[in-house]
Amino acid sequence: PDQVAAALSLEAALNDVTHLCGPVLVSAFSAVLYPAAGLTLAGGLVAVGMAAFLWQRRSEPPAHGRSDRRLVDRRLITPAVAALFGVNLSMGLFFGAMPVAITAFAFAHHAPALAGPIAAVSSLTSLSAGLAYGARAPRRQPTTVILVVSGLLVLGTAGLSIAPDVPAMFIGYAVV
Repeated sequence: PDQVAAALSLEAALNDVTHLCGPVLVSAFSAVLYPAAGLTLAGGLVAVGMAAFLWQRRSEPPAHGRSDRRLVDRRLITPAVAALFGVNLSMGLFFGAMPVAITAFAFAHHAPALAGPIAAVSSLTSLSAGLAYGARAPRRQPTTVILVVSGLLVLGTAGLSIAPDVPAMFIGYAVV
């Protein structure tokens, strides 16, 4: 329990590294080899990663009692889990929509080549912040942290809509 923040920070950092390196690798493979090579690489890496995750048993919690083999345990259908699902769904929409919005912004400001660097700067700041967060002892409850950070993310993202130019978007998206 005392290492949960560090573990989550490491997981977030690995996500940021994936977001930095993944598009570059997929694009390079597709450009150098053949058009579907990038997607083939991405699919292969997902399959290998999932297989490694499924075969790893050391950190699996011990089984308690017998299972009735239901797909969804009714104990998971609670307001708290529903709220967590909603927050995670919203975060997924954010992380799916922002690259599209950043690319559209860059095109609208006649700088389409800067869409990738804007996203890269944001990922680098996110990576740095995540590692800094994980390196310190947790001071707040996870529920408090996710509520505060989600609220700041909403406000910060709304603020990006008034970014007047590409340099402002570099700074604004990095801060968000």
